Amino acid sequence: MIKIIKSPWLETTPKDLRGSCGEDTEIIKASVESGAAHLYHMIGGGVNIWVVTRGEESSCGLELVVCCVGGYGMKKAGEAIKSVAIQNGFNSIRYHSKNAAVQRLYEKYGIAGVELERVYRVELGGGA
Repeated sequence: MIKIIKSPWLETTPKDLRGSCGEDTEIIKASVESGAAHLYHMIGGGVNIWVVTRGEESSCGLELVVCCVGGYGMKKAGEAIKSVAIQNGFNSIRYHSKNAAVQRLYEKYGIAGVELERVYRVELGGGA
C-alpha cells in the first residue's frame, strides 16, 4: 500500500527531489509555499517518491501537472498518481522533461504521454 502524504517545502526537499527541479527550484518552492502547487511524499510498497503537482484548466478539462519527481519506485507511483488523478476528477496528466530517456522510461512503465511540444532556449551570453 502506498501512502501519499502532503508535505510543506523543507530544507531537504531539493535533495529529496534529486535535482529534478533543475534551475526552477526557487520558482517551484515559491509555488508550493504559496499553495499554487503541492508537494507529496509517496511511500510504501517499494516506493519512496517526492512529487510536486498543480492543477490547471486545459482544453481537455482539468489537468494534473506533474512539475517534478524524485525518488524510486516510479512504476508503482505512476499508477497511484493516475488513480488519484481519476478519483479527483482530472481529465489528463501533463509532465515536462528535458531528458528523452524519461519519456522512454515512463513508456516502459505504461505511464507515458503523447508529446505536445518541445521547448528550446537560446542563451544570449550575458545581458544588458
